[in-house]
Amino acid sequence: MKIVYKLIVALVLTAIAAPLAAQSIKTADKAFEQEEYFKAVAEYKALIANAKGVDKAFTLYRIGECYRRMNRPDQAIIWYAQAEENGYNRSELFYAYGDMLTILGRYEEARGYFQRYRDMRPDDDRVALKLSSIEFALAYPKSNPHFTLKPVEPLNTTGSEYGIAYMNDQLVYASTGDVTESTNKARVSMRTGLGYSKIYIADPAENSKFSRGVEMNSFNMDRSNDGTFSYDHKAKIAYYTRCEPSEDQCHIYYSELGNGSWKEKGRLKIDSKILQIAHPSITPDGKRIYFSAMIEGGYGGSDIWYIEKGSNNSWGKAINAGHEVNTAGNEVFPYVTNEVLFFSSDGRDGYGGLDIYASKITHGSHGKAVNLRPPFNTSYDDFNLIVSFNNKEGLLVSNRRNEERSDDIYSFDGYPTVILASGYVFDKETEVPLSGAKIAVRNSTSDDEEDLFETDGNGYYYSFLKPDVAYIFEVSNKGYDSQSKPLETYNITFPMEFNLSSGYDMDFYLEKEKIIRSMSGRVYEKETGLPLVNEPVFLYANGKETSVKRTNNQGVYVFEDVNPDVLYKVTAQNKDYFPESKELKIIAKEGDKTELYAKVTGYDMDIALAKIKIGEEIEIDDIYYDLDKANLLPESKVELDKFITLLKSKPGVKVQISSHTDARGSDSYNNKLSEARAKSVVDYLVANGISASQLTWKGYGETQLRIKNAKTEAEHRKNRRTTFKVLELGDAPTLDFNTFIQAEKQSDVASTLSGNGQFTARVLTAGRLDLTDPKVKLAESTLAGEKVWYQKTADGRYRYYIGRYETREQAVVAVNRLKNAGLTDCFIDTDILSGTAIQPESSVVEPAASTATSMVTQPVQQSTPGVNEQNDNVNFTVQISTANRLDMTDPKVRKAESALKEKVWHEKTSGGSYRYYIGKFRDRDQAVSAANQLKKAGITDCFVKDLKR
Repeated sequence: MKIVYKLIVALVLTAIAAPLAAQSIKTADKAFEQEEYFKAVAEYKALIANAKGVDKAFTLYRIGECYRRMNRPDQAIIWYAQAEENGYNRSELFYAYGDMLTILGRYEEARGYFQRYRDMRPDDDRVALKLSSIEFALAYPKSNPHFTLKPVEPLNTTGSEYGIAYMNDQLVYASTGDVTESTNKARVSMRTGLGYSKIYIADPAENSKFSRGVEMNSFNMDRSNDGTFSYDHKAKIAYYTRCEPSEDQCHIYYSELGNGSWKEKGRLKIDSKILQIAHPSITPDGKRIYFSAMIEGGYGGSDIWYIEKGSNNSWGKAINAGHEVNTAGNEVFPYVTNEVLFFSSDGRDGYGGLDIYASKITHGSHGKAVNLRPPFNTSYDDFNLIVSFNNKEGLLVSNRRNEERSDDIYSFDGYPTVILASGYVFDKETEVPLSGAKIAVRNSTSDDEEDLFETDGNGYYYSFLKPDVAYIFEVSNKGYDSQSKPLETYNITFPMEFNLSSGYDMDFYLEKEKIIRSMSGRVYEKETGLPLVNEPVFLYANGKETSVKRTNNQGVYVFEDVNPDVLYKVTAQNKDYFPESKELKIIAKEGDKTELYAKVTGYDMDIALAKIKIGEEIEIDDIYYDLDKANLLPESKVELDKFITLLKSKPGVKVQISSHTDARGSDSYNNKLSEARAKSVVDYLVANGISASQLTWKGYGETQLRIKNAKTEAEHRKNRRTTFKVLELGDAPTLDFNTFIQAEKQSDVASTLSGNGQFTARVLTAGRLDLTDPKVKLAESTLAGEKVWYQKTADGRYRYYIGRYETREQAVVAVNRLKNAGLTDCFIDTDILSGTAIQPESSVVEPAASTATSMVTQPVQQSTPGVNEQNDNVNFTVQISTANRLDMTDPKVRKAESALKEKVWHEKTSGGSYRYYIGKFRDRDQAVSAANQLKKAGITDCFVKDLKR
């Protein structure tokens, strides 16, 4: 426990005094009763050699107690164990032993001692909290991977550092320093064996967070513990704790800064009957001071209280922060941002010792406290968390790492917004929890896997998430169909857990496995790697056209229900690109349960399209001729057949076929040979259905060598090549697949649906048409005003849909409502234009105004920066930076403008800092696409911001 904390909380000794005869026992007991534990340890240890029986057992127990109260659990358990071995079996030993084992993280052992204590003292309510805390710690052992704590080494000593606070760009903190009895007896407390704590100030440093601090003599007094500083930046007033041994009491003092020097104004006067008080923290607006105190009317132990500044600038009566914050235990070290109260407590379920909690402040009231979990909390004491003014980093105090368990200062990056998702995985039919089910948490924008884990023995899972990310949770288990759910963490600034209790159903009900094979890939631009969005992708089965899909906003296509022993060919095309294809034949083997044929499962069905550029020479690979002849060898025709497919898809394109030789042979011979070889390629193309009007040819001989002075055969081979270049694009090509063209023209069907977008919710797939199915009725009753419609697929099956949405976000809302109503296997579908879509006459409804919106396809330009100029057509932007000053010449600003060909705009926050944005967008997909472009350009910390919130 902390220096100041120990002075606030006096633990009551329940052990009986033992009648040791020696005079020295009186000295030891007196030191113990006066809380001079460092001195008492030495006195008790001197008695052990001559003590026997009950006296020895009691003395061993007392030594353990001294170490417990000096916060040395590693030493305390050694002496407790000896006390137990020597027959000391009183209940207080078991409680204290369990407490120290908990702090050391030895939860299973601690549980045993607390259970023994409960058996002896069933009337003591404290043990219930101890046991529930152990279960909490065992159930939630994982550490948040998005935060890393590092000790601030220049500040930490062998003593204790605590009471941290920012003052402008400096850090004020308290420290007992490296003082020992041998170096300066006058500054050593016989209660702790450490020096008296004094207030220091540290400056920022280049190679560390801060340099070693220097004493602030204006605040420190001899033989007192001074610390826990808080600074009112507007009024230039400092508030701090001083504990004076002469009074065995702690008080809050304050000093004013004027003309570069501090003037102490005395104790802070509070109109309440206060038993103990410490740890002041003033709010950013200077209107409230929070503190820890024992005041009549509290909840027990030390509570968090606050006072408010009145109209005459005087402080009012102390107000308790309420039951959502305070417990029968001890709440200490409050720290306040604009919306959040951070504090530490030993009165709630936690990991041991003091844990750090957060409570949201809404209209002055305090919400339910949330444990920040590891790495902020450990089995040791963790407390005194503070956050920098720009919310980019923070500090806390903990005694987690060194043998002496003295308190050290740790730093972390970012604001401590702890976000979790939790739930259970069940067998859908039996509702039995599934242990060992695998859960992959992916970033839906980049498809990066951020977490991979299994459910526990109860089918339970939890995962830490980052703010401002769209996630996909993918759950799989042997013998079951996999399942996924989306989850977004945008605009979250307070610790939150997504689960049923908070209104988010993250439970999964898995169905027994039915192998439904799908094929998926990504269509992207070959040169840049950027996705090609809303592009048609055609599927051929054994040479026959069967289906068409459009790519989503990541360029991904999916074809469902692909079958073994069929040769599939997938073709992507666009008028500005050369078409490209991939082939797949599924060879079914016994035990093969592959469901998805895609890159992630070893089947690369991604398609890269090369942009058509007039005049750019492109090599045709693997073209071979007889030696010194123009005759094409058979193996050349494989690549030329692909080229034929390309030309047939672009009937208006005119190309020149060119042939090049190496430098061996005469100029005239090479010119004639290359001319003849180029002509032979053209002849082959014409013979296979390509119009001669599309083709010209030219032989360049050795006039355009890639490698001059070639010596090796490999270098000569690079010079020998056949190429083509586009001379004219001609008319825009006509897409094949009549079914696709017809589907695109089904305006009569599309107009009867709710909305005019490309997203819908699929609620059922069946082998027969049955609009009386309970799922159909449940979907229609859940989405009031919507009617289920259906398509008949090529194989005679029926797919049932509800709703038509322009943006994926609208579809996500509808699907989540359906899942919460019990339709857990529904999902978003974009394939509502393929096949024959049929709207039953009884189900025709007018478009719903709430879901039919117009799509903005380009960012909204803004002539004058300022968030207040947004209108109803603007919902999202991309935030690229936050800074304390306005600097439009910052390299990040220039880089963003160059990447998006837009102008950066800004707003000034209430705190005086500046936020920099670029672009204004109608829907999130557009903003996400812009953010991805910025990240590829090197601005990796940008994120989408919702302007309507």
